[in-house]
Amino acid sequence: MEEQKFKEFLENKYTPKSVASRMSRARKAEEILGYSLDDAVSSETKMFEALNTIKPFDNREENYQNVIRCYYELKNGKSFPKLKEL
Repeated sequence: MEEQKFKEFLENKYTPKSVASRMSRARKAEEILGYSLDDAVSSETKMFEALNTIKPFDNREENYQNVIRCYYELKNGKSFPKLKEL
């Protein structure tokens, strides 16, 4: 993951506390997935697989899908559709 670029992207949308939280979740998401967010967002197929893999780890405090989607938006310039829409 390009941490500095992602942090700057988030800083334009969120408060400093929210940015720190999302950065932490992004690192944890990579740990859970076992590969970089760059790999996860490199294609729609890989993104779909990453979101499905991380889904069981999501809860109210830890929304990993959201942070992966934010990174997808940074790298691809568009939002990824919701899983139920695919």
